[in-house]
This record gives sequence, structure tokens and C-alpha cells, in this order.
Amino acid sequence: MKAAYFVTGIDRFDTSASALVSAHYNDKYLAEKEEKMKKEFPEVDWNIVKLGQLYEMVHTENPLIALTRNAKPYEKAIKEKYPTATVISVD
Repeated sequence: MKAAYFVTGIDRFDTSASALVSAHYNDKYLAEKEEKMKKEFPEVDWNIVKLGQLYEMVHTENPLIALTRNAKPYEKAIKEKYPTATVISVD
């Protein structure tokens, strides 16, 4: 089974009320997108990661990397770090 990475964004350290409410709605969004990716790519073993975890975990030559709306701003940096990766957007 091919390993792939579902990048959900970056680590946040904000604990304000608005950040907590945002995180609640974001969790629902991420669950929907994760389910979509599992249906679309059933042969893939998805690793749900933050951007920092992606940089620590990817050691394969040609990874599949799916970006959520929260990780989309980092697409260029990811493509530069992993030029042979297949990078897709889930939105």
C-alpha cells in the first residue's frame, strides 16, 4: 500500500475563544475531506499530519501529498522541498 500525507495545516498555539470555535468547525471540515480522500484513493495509506510533521516523516522518493485549504499557502514550499512529489488539493 502506498503511503500518502494529508496535510491539515500548521500547529497553532492560540487558545483564544475565537480560535477554539474556529478549530471546532475546522475539525468537521477536515473529517469530511479525509473521508473524501479515503474514498477517492482507497489503495493509499493516509497519514494525517501538520506541515512540520510532513517535513519529519517524508523519506520516500515520490510521495502523494494532499493539501487542505489550511495547508494550501505552503504548496510552493512543499513542491520545492519534494520536487518529485504529487501534490494535490482536496478543495
